[in-house]
Amino acid sequence: MAPRTATIPVAQMPQQAGVRGPQDDWTGIIDRKERRRLQNRINQRSYRLRQIRRHKVDQPPEESSGAMIASRPTNNGNDDKVLGEFQCKLGQLRIYSLMRDFETSALESYSKNSPNQDHLLSLPKFNIQRAIIDNTVAMGMTMEWMNDDDAVSIFNMQGPGISEALIPASLRPTIVQRRIPHHPWLDFFPFPNLRDNLIAVQDEIDDEELCHDLMAFWDTRNAGPMLLVWGPSWMPGSWEMTPAFVKKWGFLLGGCEELLQSSDCITGYEEAVLSASQCGVVVRGLILCNPHSPLGRCFPEEKIKELMNLCERYQIHFISDEIYALSTWENKETWDSPPMPFVSALAVPTDGVIDPGLVHVLLGMSKDFGANGLRIGYLISQHNCNLCTALQSVALCSYVSSISDHLAAEILENVDWVDGYISSNRC
Repeated sequence: MAPRTATIPVAQMPQQAGVRGPQDDWTGIIDRKERRRLQNRINQRSYRLRQIRRHKVDQPPEESSGAMIASRPTNNGNDDKVLGEFQCKLGQLRIYSLMRDFETSALESYSKNSPNQDHLLSLPKFNIQRAIIDNTVAMGMTMEWMNDDDAVSIFNMQGPGISEALIPASLRPTIVQRRIPHHPWLDFFPFPNLRDNLIAVQDEIDDEELCHDLMAFWDTRNAGPMLLVWGPSWMPGSWEMTPAFVKKWGFLLGGCEELLQSSDCITGYEEAVLSASQCGVVVRGLILCNPHSPLGRCFPEEKIKELMNLCERYQIHFISDEIYALSTWENKETWDSPPMPFVSALAVPTDGVIDPGLVHVLLGMSKDFGANGLRIGYLISQHNCNLCTALQSVALCSYVSSISDHLAAEILENVDWVDGYISSNRC
């Protein structure tokens, strides 16, 4: 009989307390800067959790008929103090003085009817700085609190506070903002999905770098603005993103339809087409994944039209991959706000927008029906006979099996079953 071997218990080292996964584990990291960054991430996360637990004990929630949000005392001082208290760690220590100098210089050149073009380099980021301040105050927070590295969002707190009805609709907290501890700096964007996305990756991104990119108006070496604010800071339509923001921070934009609508992102696609042309590359098609995979977000009809119009100008085929078309989310009980409805490219009027012969749609049964084993896909091109003829010839080399053909036909002909199956998958 073989001897029984003693088991050795495996546990985290004390130094690994607070580590959630391999991405947080600083033990064994040689680079001092990277090790310190990971340690700071864990320490701040632990501190925020302790603050929330302590606040829940010290400030038990009061019963109220309306939604209330915990608050900090508003700043009763002058605007100088408010402006001077918020700054990036990567920025100048004299940020408030720089802001005042900029305002004075800009006003002077304007009054002399000789605007200084150099002011345009700093103005976009200066406006972002102002927008942060305005939105922070609108949510009942102070800049002093915002500037604390260990601060916890008021939306994570319980206790006496201001009525949610007093906060602009675009800035009211989402379920994610209420449930996940985060720094209040992530609350000022008037786009709920962008705030949720930022909170989801708050431990992975360099928030100081993002802060610097958005509003370092003092840094003339920086490569231009990332975001633009043209009107009231709490209105989503006042914000616009630049191609530079999309290139560097585009992974944060999942579901941010309002920001996408207000931004001239078509310019970025056009620049890509022209850049390819200069390199001798001819762009033949633009493929749009709608609904998006893996985020499941849908593109608004107006944005689809803009992309179609771009394809028309450069005679590019518009190919809409709609393989998830029937699986868009419809459970209204989980909505923070109504999602963007799915619109097929086949339902978009093409008159005056694009030659319908350039519009094609891809579909299949692998996603909506969970039937990837059938190996069936379709390409719908309603106004391009030459393409359809060519595809028929190519399809002979990889024709669908008779069994798959029969099963697919049986499924699709049972309309009642299909409607019930699709409906249950959407809930």
